[in-house]
Amino acid sequence: MRELPSGQSLVLKLFYLEQRSIKEISEYLKLPEGTVKSRMSSGKLSLKQKITRYERMENTKLSFHSLDEAIMA
Repeated sequence: MRELPSGQSLVLKLFYLEQRSIKEISEYLKLPEGTVKSRMSSGKLSLKQKITRYERMENTKLSFHSLDEAIMA
């Protein structure tokens, strides 16, 4: 996520790591909800492209599971 623009990275961190809602992020950053959604969408797409590129270069397939799933296993 370090390679993403700071606006995208921050929105993704707030949403996924701090589990804030779109509305909460919007209020916290003083941005319209549409801007938050746009940054999330762009950030997820960029992250997906970077992961796909890495997987091809390393000839591997990364697996992402939530921490809750790992704990419950």
